[in-house]
Amino acid sequence: QVFSPSQLTVHCTLYGIQVSVQVVDYFGSPISGANVTLNGQGSEHISAMTQENGKATFNDVIGGNIQVIAFAKGAEDSYQALTLNVYQPTNLQVKMGGFVAFGSMLVPTTAVLTLILVIVLVVLLVVIELFLLRRRRNAGEP
Repeated sequence: QVFSPSQLTVHCTLYGIQVSVQVVDYFGSPISGANVTLNGQGSEHISAMTQENGKATFNDVIGGNIQVIAFAKGAEDSYQALTLNVYQPTNLQVKMGGFVAFGSMLVPTTAVLTLILVIVLVVLLVVIELFLLRRRRNAGEP
């Protein structure tokens, strides 16, 4: 009965979706103050800054194919971008693997690894020097 008087309720699941994006560093620690932008189909572009927990939450997102771009504060030339299909409330994690968060400061991962390497080498040299000094004393050398 196509033309019978009836009433239907249609629930659209592609509108009003909540998308939560957490931005983390190399070790999985949250990055606060990162700029997260959602680019939806058509002309929808919305941005938000991450909170202390590294999360930015977007409400009333129109579902479909969405591009997520995260820019770290203080390193705007470095970003992570990914594209996903959103049809339901979504929690997403974006890893900024090129950085390590120290409080509110972001340090490139290569700088942290270089610093760790230098510290290890200095400790190793001090241990070798102490070993040689002790060996000379035990041998009776001045």
